Amino acid sequence: MDDAHISYWSAWVLANKGEILNYNLERVEQSSALLQVLLLALLHKATSISVVTIGHLLTIFAALSTIVVLARFSAGIMREMVFPAVMLLSTAPFFVYWAYGGMEGPLLALLLLSMAIVWQWFVEKKSGIQWVFLLSVLVQVSRPEMLVVCCVSAIVLGVVFLAMREDTAWQAKRILALVAIQFGVAAMVLAFRFSFFGDLWPQPVSAKAGGDLAANVILGLAYIRAVIVDPVLCFSVLLTLIASAYVVVFFRRGLHPGILMVAIIAFTYTAFIVSSGGDWMAAGRFWVPVVPLYTLMSAYVLIRCVPSRHWQNVAVAVLVVGHITYLWRGVGTDFNGMPLWSIARLLPEDEAARYSFFERHGREHLHDIPTLAFARPLVARINSLRPAQPLRVMVGQAGMVMYYLNQEFPGKLHVTDRNGLVDRTLTGCPVATALPRTRNGLGNGYEWMVNHRFELANECGFQMPDLIFDIDAAWNRRNADALRQQGYVLVYQQRGHISVDPSFMPLRKIGASQYLAVSPEIYSLLGSPEPILRIFDGGT
Repeated sequence: MDDAHISYWSAWVLANKGEILNYNLERVEQSSALLQVLLLALLHKATSISVVTIGHLLTIFAALSTIVVLARFSAGIMREMVFPAVMLLSTAPFFVYWAYGGMEGPLLALLLLSMAIVWQWFVEKKSGIQWVFLLSVLVQVSRPEMLVVCCVSAIVLGVVFLAMREDTAWQAKRILALVAIQFGVAAMVLAFRFSFFGDLWPQPVSAKAGGDLAANVILGLAYIRAVIVDPVLCFSVLLTLIASAYVVVFFRRGLHPGILMVAIIAFTYTAFIVSSGGDWMAAGRFWVPVVPLYTLMSAYVLIRCVPSRHWQNVAVAVLVVGHITYLWRGVGTDFNGMPLWSIARLLPEDEAARYSFFERHGREHLHDIPTLAFARPLVARINSLRPAQPLRVMVGQAGMVMYYLNQEFPGKLHVTDRNGLVDRTLTGCPVATALPRTRNGLGNGYEWMVNHRFELANECGFQMPDLIFDIDAAWNRRNADALRQQGYVLVYQQRGHISVDPSFMPLRKIGASQYLAVSPEIYSLLGSPEPILRIFDGGT
């Protein structure tokens, strides 16, 4: 995913500059995955391997480790659970897809599963408090919402303890210690963020959070509904719902404490998904951290409620077929990956070989490679014509293109993200306070900026950009039209679809439509060159 490069930049600049900085080399936390940033920076510094490559390998490793931990945890509950648990998780569509996405989901899945195990051990006096503290720190720095999820999960655990205190050997002081650790770690993380970044939350949270709660809940329920009503996943969803109901009904009647811990964390995280409005990315990205937890619950209930080994295996086979069918269908409808043996149809001058294997096999990245081939010399020329001034760049996509341009021109670009994800230009401006907060960030466009450019300049010192990089899709066409009316020239445009060859799989078409636009002043400085339109129509 393009968004992964936002975190990759934070890791790269930490490894090379010694600080977590945004594209403008400011102390702004543009990544929501602090733990991933720290790990990638450490591994990049130690190995000199590309951050992008390490990012994808780390995600794959985390996914495989999660399967191993799940198998061992299952064996400790009931040995019969191991086979269904491993088979279901190894083929779970959301988990499998995002294992290759280079983002933090599988790492958080591993940590949440480990945290459930450690919580169980702690309340049963099988481990010390140091492990609870360590897992709490790792989980809470992995994603910003985990501060709330961990604290609420601990409170829910306390409520459950009060409800079953006569039926358990757990000690109240251990429950209180666990709750105190969550709130203590949360306070530490918030204090660190405020002291270093001057903000309690990462920048993407500032750009996205604060919308109407009722509207978010409606969106979150729709996000859940999109999974529940999918006929291919109907049996998996049904088993998950039955397992959830089983835990709620029987939590005081001999339910294994490990399953209870897993359920508390899974239910709390699900509540976050609903209240936050869900996510816009394909293949259930927000579900990835709790897929192993719900898988464990499903395997447990399957073994407890279906005594026949034969029918257990039949059920697992049906569920696995559904998972594989979803994955196959997703290749043609939602997913952005491509087969290992496929090669993108690009030109030699696009220099695709300079990018990582994972970027060359992520079709969302393929449309950025030719854009970068044009953008590099363009930025170099503008900087050579006015070396004393930083180039003001505005973007609607702040991932791969900005990652590489800022590596090549460090300190020479001043980036403003119209979505507000990587800088505070708009989120810190009073003029923009009325803009809606959406799942993509600030709900604005260039039409709004053009109409409010004088207020933005007077109250916030905002200047219209010299260079703009954005998507040129039909739903985004009004942005380009607004820029043209303001005198901007689209000096480079891509349209059509980039194909890969060969492939027997029904790959979804990925639109190549995006553009680079320059201000009237820059266009004149460049000598008013003829705009370039590159059409991808199943080839180059």
